[in-house]
Amino acid sequence: MFKTEPYYSRYIARSNYPLAEVEEISKKMMTVIDSRPAYFIGIDSTTLAGAGSIEPDYEAFQRKISGLNIIYGEIFNAATVMYGIEALKKPLANRWVLTVGPDYMKMLKMGEQHISVPLKSCWTAADTIEKQLEEVLTANLSKQPVVLYSCSLLAKWLIDVFYKKYGDNITQLDIGSCIDPWCGVNSRPWHGALGRYYGLVLPPMPAERITTLPASVSTGFPAPSGGYGYGYGYARRRKT
Repeated sequence: MFKTEPYYSRYIARSNYPLAEVEEISKKMMTVIDSRPAYFIGIDSTTLAGAGSIEPDYEAFQRKISGLNIIYGEIFNAATVMYGIEALKKPLANRWVLTVGPDYMKMLKMGEQHISVPLKSCWTAADTIEKQLEEVLTANLSKQPVVLYSCSLLAKWLIDVFYKKYGDNITQLDIGSCIDPWCGVNSRPWHGALGRYYGLVLPPMPAERITTLPASVSTGFPAPSGGYGYGYGYARRRKT
């Protein structure tokens, strides 16, 4: 989702975010990438294949991420689709956890503390959230905190800020939208299939979130019409 000159992601363009607002977070993101961080960076498979939200200058994108520690970006989505939300909660049962995300994230009761971020354009609150995080982490550093982020681009920037401050003394994970269905939120094309499989009551997905992959790209899993297929496919594999 970061800016690769001269393009932004298709999602940014489609969502009509104010240009000045996008420019600010884009500069932060590019500073992170250009610093060549040592930690792992997850990128979803469709973006790596050049079919996701990256605009046409795919070669510029590849040059930008060359040499980074890139891993499979859907790991938390896949785990919760396969095994439910307990796939995320159980491994952290004995850890001191701080969650950073929308208010509804508190429904999961996964953390000792929670820092709320705005639902829309959360990166505009970057400085405020950074200060709150600094206070909580400083007070609890001896507990080897685990920070779970679900806050879009803001998560990427905060991870970098606090990795530079605390290194491996804290664990930071950007778990993205995998929590949403378990909080009654339908924000991704695969959430509907997951909800049906686990019996979750979800509202219709907002129209601006509906995305269809190009016919030339395969996620490796069967897809229902109108969206990504890996959630549906994982559920079918588990069931059979």
